[in-house]
Amino acid sequence: MKFYFTTIFLYFFVCVGSAQTVQDSAYFASLINQVGEIPSIKPGTKKITMPVAPAGFKLQFSGSDNQQVIDNKGNIHTPLVSTLVKLYFRLSGTNIDTVLDVANKSVLIPGKYKNEGTNKKPVVIPALREWYGYKGNFELQKSLSIVIDPKDKNTLQKAAEIFQNDLLTFTGIKPAIKTGAPQPGDIFLTLQEKDKSLGDEGYYLTIDKHISINALQYKGLFWGTRTVLQILEQEASHKLLPKGIIRDYPKYEVRGFMIDGARKFFTIDFLRDYVKLMSYYKM
Repeated sequence: MKFYFTTIFLYFFVCVGSAQTVQDSAYFASLINQVGEIPSIKPGTKKITMPVAPAGFKLQFSGSDNQQVIDNKGNIHTPLVSTLVKLYFRLSGTNIDTVLDVANKSVLIPGKYKNEGTNKKPVVIPALREWYGYKGNFELQKSLSIVIDPKDKNTLQKAAEIFQNDLLTFTGIKPAIKTGAPQPGDIFLTLQEKDKSLGDEGYYLTIDKHISINALQYKGLFWGTRTVLQILEQEASHKLLPKGIIRDYPKYEVRGFMIDGARKFFTIDFLRDYVKLMSYYKM
């Protein structure tokens, strides 16, 4: 089950023959309050521990508000830094025909690092989900190359060419496009990421001696290139990026922009430009 909303809510669904009364509501609320807290998560834990259900009831895990940290099966995918995740459960009676949804049970998942590191998290739109900052900056040089993982050459060639043109526009540098292993100062593109929890749109962006964008799918990798461009746009020389690690993925699956073409004429060129603008903000 996926959850796409900004307001956390709790609702009751009761399978009984008569209308719900005030006494029923109070009883149901008391049942929700009797659901135990989620046991704290220790570093290295791979799966959540279910909270204790009231007597005569059983709990079923329904999902979380961050599938890339706790998926729908309750598996934990370690974030870069400690992350608070809200979980959802379904409470059902073993002897009575009652089902209640229990929302907003929070648990803190320990991260790979204790804090967000030295460099501050870059400001991009939409905001980065996870960040750990190293010290210092990566500077783009004229000798820069975009290096494609040989296993992904056919799939990523188009993304590399778009990125090449964008970097020329932003920085005045037109990097060469190659395949093979990256050298210091290069940007490496690969779809061989092992973290399957990232999904189609997630990616890792590591900025160190070279820049590496790792993803599972083309779309996720392409979003990583947009993050690089947004960071460069805000830096005065358009050539410096703070060193660090980004683990990024959408908060909402559906993101878009509506334009009313029925009441105002828009040229094809204008619409094409808008599509590019939308992709810049990962829509």
